[in-house]
Amino acid sequence: MPMKNYFKKYTVAGWLLCLLFLSSCAMDQRFVLPRGPEGPAGKSAYEVWMEWIENNGDPEWEGGTEMPDWLLYLKGDKGDPGDNGELPELADLIPTIEIINNTWWINGEDTGVPATGPQGPVGPVGPIGPGGAPGLSAYQLWLELIADGNVPDPHNPEEMWDPENDSEADFWYYLKGTKGDKGETAYQLWVIDVKSEAGLDDPHKDGDEKWPTTETDMDDFYRYLMGAKGLSAYELWKADVLKLGGLDDPHKDGDEKWPATEADTQMDDFYRYLTGLNGENGLSAYELWKDDVLKPGGLDDPHNDDPEVKWPTDDANTGLEDFYRYLRGQDGDNGTTASNRSK
Repeated sequence: MPMKNYFKKYTVAGWLLCLLFLSSCAMDQRFVLPRGPEGPAGKSAYEVWMEWIENNGDPEWEGGTEMPDWLLYLKGDKGDPGDNGELPELADLIPTIEIINNTWWINGEDTGVPATGPQGPVGPVGPIGPGGAPGLSAYQLWLELIADGNVPDPHNPEEMWDPENDSEADFWYYLKGTKGDKGETAYQLWVIDVKSEAGLDDPHKDGDEKWPTTETDMDDFYRYLMGAKGLSAYELWKADVLKLGGLDDPHKDGDEKWPATEADTQMDDFYRYLTGLNGENGLSAYELWKDDVLKPGGLDDPHNDDPEVKWPTDDANTGLEDFYRYLRGQDGDNGTTASNRSK
């Protein structure tokens, strides 16, 4: 065994003896000795080692006796490599942080720390932003819709609307849609209701008696509409004139009432009541027709079988003679003479 190892063992043994001596002095046997004279300063561990090396204490030592040499001497031989350690999993190094019930949770434990602070005061109202650009009209939006040619034609569902048909008149025509199926007449609907399971009440009879399901021709329909016989319009008017409060006199201003006497409630008085005051002259039939022709949408041309064709709105086609021509309609087929019918 090298001498330096003996030196280390003796040094450790000396320290152990000192510790045992000190511990023995801490026992219950206590006594005080007088302080002796101060001894000379002891040598350091480095000085002791230097003298030991100079006295050939370790023949195998080939180094010097300076302080770095002593530290190198104390370092000892290099030990054997240790076993490789295990690297921890990355998931074990990164904590899981969650917010549950508005508190922070770390690795599954509630820290009790709120995840959000207290609500602050309401801030001031911001300034009004600049006005936006004007929006597109319905017509302009429709132009964008039909531009790619993928919009079905409402008048021909199996075809697409032609993007070149993009005038405002085309827009209104697009919105108009197709002509619906012909509906039932009032008479036909009445017959259906009469023959239904619930039937129709008979207006000529009291109670819940129903209209006979066998009486459904046109005459029965008109009879149904007339209802039960009641007071005439004249009789109802006379009753209103004679009752408390009466009726206002249409020939006079204000709240003056029609005279409630027998002499002023005859049939002639009833017709006089109905005439009222003379009003201003109204528009003639021609003037009313011309107004309708010039309105948006106009009037259908009765001389053309196409229901989409309108009567022209220019001055050359809205005169009085044009009005009469409009009223005449299309020319009918020639009728048969009496001699033709006899054949």
